[in-house]
Amino acid sequence: MFSIIGFHTCEDRGETDEEIRTKVPIKSKPHNQWFGEGYYFWTDSDRFAKSWGSYEKRFISKFQIGFANQNDVFDLVGNASHQEEFNEMLKLITEKNQNADKMDISSVFYFLREHNILSQYKAIKGCGNCYSVKGCFINGKKEQLMFVNRIQLCLFDKNVALTLENVIRHKEDSYEYVQS
Repeated sequence: MFSIIGFHTCEDRGETDEEIRTKVPIKSKPHNQWFGEGYYFWTDSDRFAKSWGSYEKRFISKFQIGFANQNDVFDLVGNASHQEEFNEMLKLITEKNQNADKMDISSVFYFLREHNILSQYKAIKGCGNCYSVKGCFINGKKEQLMFVNRIQLCLFDKNVALTLENVIRHKEDSYEYVQS
């Protein structure tokens, strides 16, 4: 078994504690999602869950997401062979598509999912380029250590071990745990 800690954010629309615990995670609809339709989670830390979206009040739900093994996740963060595979797919798509210059990465993922090219996976894990800290490994060299990464997981369906650990009602700098 392979598991990932994920934090799901949704707007607090006045639901009761019981209602929100049965409602989350909420599936994102297929338009304007960078990996397509699915259940989105920030991985490992709730840092970005606290500020995502324009919600004044939000729920942040912590989940343990269990997969049969690591190969269930198309991991563009920690798996170099998946990164290389995606790069090759990207090259093929852009070479064969006359409108490639108008395609964004989101369009590529929609294409791959619509054509079942990623059908062996249950989720995609990716990282946007949003580093808050950069530091040179060695002075005078161009290589840098870049962090904190905005890593997200898009779970296609709830056909994995999905365990809700807790839900926090979050408003600006105040937190309140939702009762189980």
